[in-house]
Amino acid sequence: MLLKDSMPTLPGSLGPNYTLAKKQMEAVVLRQRALSANIANSETPHYKRQDVDTGFESHLASLLEQGAIEEFESAQPTLKTDLSGSTNASGNNVQLDRELLRMNENNVRHQFLLKIAEDSIKTIRSAITGTAF
Repeated sequence: MLLKDSMPTLPGSLGPNYTLAKKQMEAVVLRQRALSANIANSETPHYKRQDVDTGFESHLASLLEQGAIEEFESAQPTLKTDLSGSTNASGNNVQLDRELLRMNENNVRHQFLLKIAEDSIKTIRSAITGTAF
């Protein structure tokens, strides 16, 4: 989900793509913490896995459709306990192989968002210095 060039920017920001990438990075960091906790507790009786509430992505998408980039700062990712899915004999619903896969997916997303932020900073630097990156 990248922003159109015609989108307004926040004063003092590095552009709409940077602003969106920064906000999504908050969710990636929170998801990494949740996945780490899930893996660490994969043998803990009655532990229920956690992940970032999917409503966060929906909320960002809605703000993007409305062109309300100034409201991105108010959007905050939150954790949600997963009560669905099958549980093992101890009542734990963490499936280690799936958590490891989610962690790899989260890492790819992190790298992608980092690249967007880096490119936004390079563009600003290039405009200031007058040199191509």
